[in-house]
Amino acid sequence: MQKSNPEEYEEKLKDLAERLKPKPSSTNTKSDSVSSTIQNAPKTCTPTDTAKAGVGMTRQEGLDSVLKMDLIKDKTTEEISQIWSQYHCNKDCVFSVLKVEEFQNLMEKSKECPVFVYPVPREDGFEFILSQFDRHDVYFTPLSMFQLVRENAPPCLTLKHYAELMDDKDIVLMAGHYDDKVLKQELALNLTQQMSIFYGRGSKFYDLVKCFNYTPEKFQYQDLIDALKTLPQYDLK
Repeated sequence: MQKSNPEEYEEKLKDLAERLKPKPSSTNTKSDSVSSTIQNAPKTCTPTDTAKAGVGMTRQEGLDSVLKMDLIKDKTTEEISQIWSQYHCNKDCVFSVLKVEEFQNLMEKSKECPVFVYPVPREDGFEFILSQFDRHDVYFTPLSMFQLVRENAPPCLTLKHYAELMDDKDIVLMAGHYDDKVLKQELALNLTQQMSIFYGRGSKFYDLVKCFNYTPEKFQYQDLIDALKTLPQYDLK
């Protein structure tokens, strides 16, 4: 949309930035808690030059920029998955291998709901990270940064899905790179897992994603935190 209809894209970004502004505090305890959490989130460091692609920018590189395709064409799905894991396991990144059904579900939902926010725990509360899908890629940027510079906000985490092996091997490879001045690997993995939870097949939390995209006036940040607190793998205070 950024390239095909730049005016409409800019209007959507303006609307998104406006509705993502923290709402004034009220007498409601729940609203007060969330507003305080957003306002008190620690300031992020300026992202490094390793994260040059802005939110909404489409990449050009394919899987052949990462792997030698002629060397894996005769490999089995299991062998390719192992190669992908071994290649990334000692790098500062996050990665995974998706089944085709998982990837197709993610892409379908990303068209319906291309943006969402995720809470990450900080020392004095939570910082909210905005995510935006652009075709097969997902860009994450601190919400506070997006509110300041909108589409010029550099991502702190970029997830790239490589779909070249969908037809032959029934898998999609994902690799994500993060700015370690803004996120540590643990939080980058946390965001990746949260995306899988909220956008996953049969997710009971997808209604929150739809609410954020279609009825933002009803969206409550505390509902998001409460949802994650119900999951045993998330120790959110």
